[in-house]
Amino acid sequence: MRVEKFMNCDVLTVPLTASLEEAAALIKEHDIRHLPVVEGGKLIGLVTEGEIRGAIFPAMLEDIQVKDLMIQDPITVTPETLL
Repeated sequence: MRVEKFMNCDVLTVPLTASLEEAAALIKEHDIRHLPVVEGGKLIGLVTEGEIRGAIFPAMLEDIQVKDLMIQDPITVTPETLL
């Protein structure tokens, strides 16, 4: 069985320049745990709910951007990859 059978094609993303406050709001609003970071239509990173929670105090959310906390160059697979 291939990844394409289970993957979600309608993915919510965030730009590199988004604040962590924006990312945290999207994660909460859409009840998701991971948010791909894109620039020019390309995946450049990933920010997770856990990283946001563990790295900062709520009062600091508006002062930090996604680029400061994201996982850079996340491991990816193609839709044809076998599970």
